[in-house]
Amino acid sequence: LLRKSDRAGRIYFIVGQVYQKLGFESEAFNFYRKCLGTNPEYETDFYARLYMAQVAEISRSRDLTAARKSFRRLLKDRKNKEFKDKIYYEIGAFELKQKNINQAISNFNLALREGSNRRIDGEAYLRLGEIYYDTLKNYELSQAYYDSAIGALPTNVENYATIKARQEVLNEFVKNLNTIKWQDSLLVMANMDSAQIRNRIDSVFKEKKRLEELAQGKKKKRRSNRVEIAPTSTNIFGTGEATTETTSWYFGNPSAMSLGESEFRRIWGDIPLEDNWRRSQKISNASVAGNENVVSGNSPANSDQAEEAKPIDPVDAEFDRIIKQIPRTQDQKEASLKKIEDAYFRLGDIYYFDLKEKDNASDAYKKLIERFPKSDYVPEAYYKLYLIAKESNEQLAGEYADILKKDYSSSTFAKILINPDYLKESGETIEKQKLIYKTAYDYYQKGNYVDALQTVNEGSRLGQTNFTDNIELLRIMIVGKTENIEVYQNELTSFVQKNPDSELIPYASKLLDTSQEFEKYEQQKLNMRYSRETNGSHYFVIVYKSGESINDVASGVMESFNRNNFEDLNLKTSNLTFNDTYNLTIVSEFANSDSAQRYYRAFNEKLPDINELRNHNFNKFVISTDNFNIFYRTKGLNEYLQFFEKNYPTQTP
Repeated sequence: LLRKSDRAGRIYFIVGQVYQKLGFESEAFNFYRKCLGTNPEYETDFYARLYMAQVAEISRSRDLTAARKSFRRLLKDRKNKEFKDKIYYEIGAFELKQKNINQAISNFNLALREGSNRRIDGEAYLRLGEIYYDTLKNYELSQAYYDSAIGALPTNVENYATIKARQEVLNEFVKNLNTIKWQDSLLVMANMDSAQIRNRIDSVFKEKKRLEELAQGKKKKRRSNRVEIAPTSTNIFGTGEATTETTSWYFGNPSAMSLGESEFRRIWGDIPLEDNWRRSQKISNASVAGNENVVSGNSPANSDQAEEAKPIDPVDAEFDRIIKQIPRTQDQKEASLKKIEDAYFRLGDIYYFDLKEKDNASDAYKKLIERFPKSDYVPEAYYKLYLIAKESNEQLAGEYADILKKDYSSSTFAKILINPDYLKESGETIEKQKLIYKTAYDYYQKGNYVDALQTVNEGSRLGQTNFTDNIELLRIMIVGKTENIEVYQNELTSFVQKNPDSELIPYASKLLDTSQEFEKYEQQKLNMRYSRETNGSHYFVIVYKSGESINDVASGVMESFNRNNFEDLNLKTSNLTFNDTYNLTIVSEFANSDSAQRYYRAFNEKLPDINELRNHNFNKFVISTDNFNIFYRTKGLNEYLQFFEKNYPTQTP
């Protein structure tokens, strides 16, 4: 359909790409060759030659040599200088297809070093991540490359979700691996004094500096073509296994570059690539904010400050960072061990379910059991060891099954071994228990506690399931209605202790706290024996919530009221904190009840004219000095208000 003036080369090239993607490489080769026969524009010509070398049929060593020679010609051509990263990437893909892993890694790293195309960088990172994941099983290095790939690839790339999912799995894997190494290091340092720790850090930094200087010297003679990512580790004591060497050149280390790029964006935002970016950013910010006092990044003032600033000693900084994390107390050490325990179990699960590395999963579960024999994870770890061993070693699987049945017979995993239909039957039992629970709860709400208890016991007799804690807590609630408060509290305390992982623990704890508060309140009421003798000296009291504006004016208003209306009584005003919720203002003191009640009535009559108080909510009453001591000790505000209304009948509302 093309006119003669149109070039068919681009069409041939596209058809070649389709065949290559479908795996028909000989057909792809033919169409790339047809493309070259049309004398296409330079870029199409370049990619056609590049992909021809990639899909060339390799049947003899002579063909392999010819293909590599074709790649070298493309590299030597000066016109291809800007395409070097793509050429190296395709060489890497070619060598990977020939199972030459080392050459593939070397060329993918050269692609990263030579170019600036983020899409190609992302593809190279991804290929390296796949090599270390699928072929070399080095998951730490794979994680670093996958991390960089996600940072470089666009989100619309094919299979992005799959790539992202693997990256997240590897991130979790490395996080748990580093947790074990770092917490073990901290526990080692907990037995060392500060001088030993500082000396060790100093020696690590000196060795690092020596290696950097050595690498710089070698680089002058010959720069290595191989670039490797080393997994980040804070384990300066080297308690973990040795890792692959890394390049000392920053821009040859993709992991370091990716980390640096992320940190740059976090601090400075998404700034376009341009000269004097720091200054332009500051000026931009200044203009937006309308602030004329912003000093540019190259100002003399900043330069002077930079010169005066004392450089931070990296050894001091690292020492300060580490010393804060070292577990010293027993609780801190137990918390550190708990992190290691959790990490071993999670590591085993990642090996088993995500990475499909069953031997490594077994090692992780065994280390967990060896280091933490009393861990709650142990029954599940034995069960997974049983499942792994069952595929290849029936005798070993039997040993794990015997341990589960003997030592952890009450666990779900032992019950599954004894009865393979346990989970299914357990699910049916749970459904029955839920129906019984509903019936029992209806009885409970209606106050029919006898039938409620009988129904709950019927549910308990069905056996232990994941729903049993609901049945048990309802039984305890029924006990709370039928037994004394001590029995109820003991039952709740026992429930919390026996079911630490239950989702009902917060609710059970709340019930226990409420019961204890109620008991305390009842005890206070027993102590509230207010005297009905009202002839002694009295106080007038205002009670208001703390934190409100009345706190600032109450005392002054009452003093003014006293001067204007009861100056002859020489009354005094004072403030007092009642509890976390209320404050008091006290007017003292009145010779007897009659005098106090006259004051009370006068205050009520004048209150509408007192602007500072009339819009506030507060309680007011008179109280004998003896009763005030009881009132303040027991904090029984409501109880005294009831006593006041009953025993001071002449007061007006």
